Amino acid sequence: MQKQRSSIYLALTAVSSACVIAISLLVYLFPEATTSAANAALSWITTNLGFAFLWIVLLILVFLAWMTCSKYGDIRLGTEQREFSKPQVFAMIFCASFGASAMYWCFTEVMHYCAAPPFGIEAGSAEAYEWGLAYNFFHWGPSAWAIYAVFALPIVFSFYIKKGKEFKLSAACDAIFDGKLPKIVCKLIDIVFMVSCFAVACISLGLSVPMISACVAALLGIEASFLLNVIIIVGISVIFTITSYLGLGKGMTFLSSLNMYVFIVFLCLIVLVTGVIFTLDSSTNALGLMLNNYLRMSLWTDPITKSGFPQDWTIFYWAYWLTFGPTMGVFIARIMKGYTIRDMVVLVLGAGSIGSIIMQGITQNFVIKLDMSGTVDAMGMVSAGQGNQFIVEALRTLPFPDIALLLFTVVTILFMATTLDSNSLTLAVAATRRLDKNGDPSPMFRLYWCLLLAVLPLVLTLIDVELDTIKTIANVIAIPLCIVVLFMNIAMVRKMSGMFKGMNRKDIVERYRLQETEPTDAEQERNPL
Repeated sequence: MQKQRSSIYLALTAVSSACVIAISLLVYLFPEATTSAANAALSWITTNLGFAFLWIVLLILVFLAWMTCSKYGDIRLGTEQREFSKPQVFAMIFCASFGASAMYWCFTEVMHYCAAPPFGIEAGSAEAYEWGLAYNFFHWGPSAWAIYAVFALPIVFSFYIKKGKEFKLSAACDAIFDGKLPKIVCKLIDIVFMVSCFAVACISLGLSVPMISACVAALLGIEASFLLNVIIIVGISVIFTITSYLGLGKGMTFLSSLNMYVFIVFLCLIVLVTGVIFTLDSSTNALGLMLNNYLRMSLWTDPITKSGFPQDWTIFYWAYWLTFGPTMGVFIARIMKGYTIRDMVVLVLGAGSIGSIIMQGITQNFVIKLDMSGTVDAMGMVSAGQGNQFIVEALRTLPFPDIALLLFTVVTILFMATTLDSNSLTLAVAATRRLDKNGDPSPMFRLYWCLLLAVLPLVLTLIDVELDTIKTIANVIAIPLCIVVLFMNIAMVRKMSGMFKGMNRKDIVERYRLQETEPTDAEQERNPL
């Protein structure tokens, strides 16, 4: 126990935990003032700095494409054998990033766009449906996933290439600047990172519970209640705490694999009802619209008509993905041992985008068909703020509605558990001085973060704290981290150009050759399913 304590940054753990609790108390004691201030800050950022967000995200995508095609893409992250297979890596990244809130948007987002479409298109028209799905693909496509990859790059460079000892943004930043970064700056980066990570994790749990509660209530034939919300939070917390304590190999790989299998069954049920041909036709058309107008959608600010669409959706989405960027960057870096930089970028961007488009194409076309046929007033219910009720009504139109509701509920809970599992790992890693040989923190220390992630949202729910405000604060405080990471990537490229000067692809491949080229039996046994 003494050894475990000595390997933990106790002061950082205490300060970051205190900061999160302080923010929660501030929102509780001064709800109107904090809500007003947080919303005003985010509104000012998206309105006045929106163009910067658009350019930054587009340039990130271009930068990653260059990195992948360059000789630096051949750099291998460590010389040890891969710890996880590509399907396992994809499942963990996809499930960790797609929290239960993503399941909500899978059934409601396109209706928001149809009710208030971009480019002056008439609401509820055929064109609105087509552009609605195209924008849905765009907001969950390559630009969004590029944000995660660009946060992971400096961390993998620091840990695997510069042989650092810590999976932290501050450690990566310090390594890139040759250890010349003042300690106070490193500590500040760590605190902001951990507060942002913790706030996002808490809010993901708190905001997703009403949707899960509505589904459980419909299944059991009872009224959604505060007590039911508490039971759901406790249940999810137990799941992700157990899997977190078991570790990546036994816990999260199993949970994410199970999640993917159940989710595939759920999607198959939906696509059979919607119609395979309609789903393929509509998705192909939307994909064509998105690809043909990618630059326009990436840089559209609507300066003349000022509809607010790019500010309310695209710019807000990029800000929200950036908020999750630090957490996902550390998590992705942790599970990429043995892969090349090219593998990492392709897995995150390619697999993430394709998985999202398949997922969104199936669910959103199901919603579009329900609305067009008049089976359910999807647009009306979503526009009226009845998203959770609409999801229940939509699922009841499927064959075997109780089974459909059960599958959706299970998938949503598993998504939430894997998201929080990855967050507990990220927080524990960030506050650990010395990781073990696999890059893992102490199981007991990770359990501490699991308990905190479980207890705080439960307390916030009990005292009726405005969770949307904390989410907005998390969005705002994550902006400085984004600036830090951009400078880190620039400095990283300069370091790489010096380290690998005069080396070609063959030289780099030889330098980072794996100790084993074939998967080991242990790797094959990691996936219990």
